Amino acid sequence: QIEWLIEWLSAFGKVSLLVLLIVLAGWFLFKWVERRRFYRLLERSRIAAPELKERLDRGEDVVIVDLRSDLGLRLDGLKIRGAIWIPPQEFEARYKEIPRGRPVVMYCT
Repeated sequence: QIEWLIEWLSAFGKVSLLVLLIVLAGWFLFKWVERRRFYRLLERSRIAAPELKERLDRGEDVVIVDLRSDLGLRLDGLKIRGAIWIPPQEFEARYKEIPRGRPVVMYCT
């Protein structure tokens, strides 16, 4: 199989190398664009504490997920009223507890 590949590459040497480079460049470009979209989504998805307070004061139906560790929660001593507390190590197993169809704010420190 390797001999066949070597023969094929030698027959189409420069063309196959060019095609391979174009495919690799396209893949890297795709990944770069995908990553930039993700970072933009993260930037839009952030909310400042005062904005969250305004939304809660207006009575908006916002789900707050408190992702602080048990130790972090005990050290802080404050709980966010109405928040769903899910320790970080349990998030993967419990993420389905987060209601759908409403804006979700995840809080961690």
